[in-house]
Amino acid sequence: MNLTVDYQDSHRLGINISPAHLTAENVTQYILPDSLVQLPETGTGTGEASDLTFSWSNDPSFSFTVLRKSTGDVLFSTVGSVLVYENQFIEFVSVLPPNYNLYGLGERIHGLRLGNNFTATFYAADVGDPVDTNLYGTHPFYLDTRYYEVDGTNGNFTLVTAATVSTDADYVSYSHGVYLRNSHGLEVLLAPESITWRALGGSIDLYFFDGPTPGDVTQQYTSGAVGLPAMQQYWTFGFHQCRWGYKNWSMVADVVNNFAAFGLHLETVWNDIGQYYGTGSRARLADTSQTTCFNTATLPTTQTLSATLRVPRSSRNSMPTTNTT
Repeated sequence: MNLTVDYQDSHRLGINISPAHLTAENVTQYILPDSLVQLPETGTGTGEASDLTFSWSNDPSFSFTVLRKSTGDVLFSTVGSVLVYENQFIEFVSVLPPNYNLYGLGERIHGLRLGNNFTATFYAADVGDPVDTNLYGTHPFYLDTRYYEVDGTNGNFTLVTAATVSTDADYVSYSHGVYLRNSHGLEVLLAPESITWRALGGSIDLYFFDGPTPGDVTQQYTSGAVGLPAMQQYWTFGFHQCRWGYKNWSMVADVVNNFAAFGLHLETVWNDIGQYYGTGSRARLADTSQTTCFNTATLPTTQTLSATLRVPRSSRNSMPTTNTT
């Protein structure tokens, strides 16, 4: 196995563990191409300029630790556990402080603070809003916020837990982020004082962001690691309405007219799961989930539809447009 530690800039530390023997026959099993998932930029960072420090040991088995210099706090450590790296199974465990504050590990419907008894599955699925299970996106990244009491005499930091919190004390907070760049099926297990990462393949390609504020972590994660979202068109910043199950254009027109009647802002109407087939200005709307099709002859032309949904300026707040997903 190869271990690569890279201080990519003053705020980001990269740790990669991958097979030493890679050939054309096995490289796609272990190495995620930059063309599929962006590879974080490599800069000219140094260990001296970073607030993160890395150490490792082979006693009694391989382990590694990431600390924050300014607080002396352990941010990530596999000491005391066994790191498993097989062809189709990877597992490593890190300690966490009691009553930790973790956020992220999307995409799923869940409370903002993840809690300490939760399993997050990363396997993108187009399913209808299930609670606590995997949804459309995969984001193996979490933000960890910790609170400290600072000794006014010597400047030492003491981590605050639920057992030591006081309403009369002044605390300072530090946040950091952890990102696992891996596109295989993943699972994260949150226990009361640990986090377990599991993968069905690939490599251990970890990135740590030192923050120290939540906003700083988010900026470091997006700008240098995964990239910024695409710039959106101006109209997308307006008010949108979307619903699955519209059966015909009359229902859509009624929705638009009711928004206008009640003076509600409306920029765009989305016909969820509507699929259009055909050419020119006429098409057929097929609801594949209900195997229901609408006769082409009953659909208005594009021009007629636009005119139908065009609410007079005197009775509307913004111009509605129609889209399909």
